[in-house]
Amino acid sequence: MSACVIGAGVVGLTSALSLLNLGHRVEILSAARGSQTCSANAGAIWGPFLSKEDDRVFDWSFRTLEVLRELAQISGSGVSIVDGVLAADYETEIPDWFKLLNQDHDYDGEMPEGYVRCWRYSVPIIDMPEYLCWLEREVVKAGGRFEQRKVLGFEALLDRYDFVVNCTGMGSKELCNDDQLYPAKGQLIVVENPGVQDFFAERGDLTNLFYWMPQGKKVVIGGTAEEDFEHRDVDQHQVDRMLQKAQALEPRFASSSIIDTRVGFRPCRETVRLEADSSDERLIHNYGHGGSGVSISWGCAQDLTKLVPQRP
Repeated sequence: MSACVIGAGVVGLTSALSLLNLGHRVEILSAARGSQTCSANAGAIWGPFLSKEDDRVFDWSFRTLEVLRELAQISGSGVSIVDGVLAADYETEIPDWFKLLNQDHDYDGEMPEGYVRCWRYSVPIIDMPEYLCWLEREVVKAGGRFEQRKVLGFEALLDRYDFVVNCTGMGSKELCNDDQLYPAKGQLIVVENPGVQDFFAERGDLTNLFYWMPQGKKVVIGGTAEEDFEHRDVDQHQVDRMLQKAQALEPRFASSSIIDTRVGFRPCRETVRLEADSSDERLIHNYGHGGSGVSISWGCAQDLTKLVPQRP
């Protein structure tokens, strides 16, 4: 059948590719593509974040993990498996989602200064600009078409296509009058890699997150999760905080120049909206993934295909 996917971020592209692989004809409409999408500003590392209240997240996360591990074997996908450490500066238990990894998490290294608990594991890390480009290429190879324009409503699209998939993230707040959606601002910096091979992630304050993720010749250092904060300007105080903390834990970062600073907004919601619209089952929604868009994208896309209406 003919399908229209609205949105060209990671959720939209993954949804489109899943539909194409089932033989549907797909056109992607989006006001932004590639580096202009919110997804391009993500870190990104596999692991459910800011969407854990949804009971479906663990299942989606596990199925996405399996796909990302396969993609890590494909050159140019932007996905790689990296070893690293999760550290906490307070006494806490191992995160529930660690059981999805099926790994030994024992940490036998020296405890970083200021931390009391550490776990070591391997996980997919995603270079988002490269990954989005790879997804776009795969969509085109599978026969998908792109049109760059803003969508103002669903009615005309439902007249033109057999079904429509809404993957507009924060855009759904206006498009669907969804008051449950709220933005969580994220900010990170990209620096030259001074030779760091392992990632580091801190389990703690959501407002002032801290992590670094090596991605080849660069390292992404973050971050923040400021809820209901829509100011798009770079916060230099946060840039300084992230860089100073990175240098304190890993002195080699002192020689790294900043390549880029990114600001984005996670589309947060109490639960992910993955469902057919109650007014018309030909309209399927897939948005509100919080900080887990990459981590649950393939699981959501797989379930999305089950919502496709019967051929008219």
